[in-house]
Amino acid sequence: MKLSEEQKYVPDAFAAPGVCAELWQTDFTINNWSGVQAEFPVAVINDTDQSYTDYFTIEVMKADSICSHNTFQYKVAPYGINRTMVKIDLPKIAGSYNIITTLHGRKSKPVKSWRDINLKNEK
Repeated sequence: MKLSEEQKYVPDAFAAPGVCAELWQTDFTINNWSGVQAEFPVAVINDTDQSYTDYFTIEVMKADSICSHNTFQYKVAPYGINRTMVKIDLPKIAGSYNIITTLHGRKSKPVKSWRDINLKNEK
């Protein structure tokens, strides 16, 4: 199911706690000798007066198919921020993908951070 821009980004923009995949690079080159890896920080931002300890997941998606899935632990203090450096494998096939970071541990629904990337073949 294709989501509109508003459906993807707006509902989680003001969530507390929130998550932000700080991946600003959008283009990656696929090397013939190995898969491509992306390394970036994920920020968990807590605007509440209680601490949270749980996990977040990162999925690399092509349309509705999951290409890879990783899980990372986090702990964030009240009114604090925690940054976790993550490293994920990207597919070896050129094309457009979504990287979806999902924060778990809230009583309500999980919070998501979306990034769109492009994988290109090495020239």
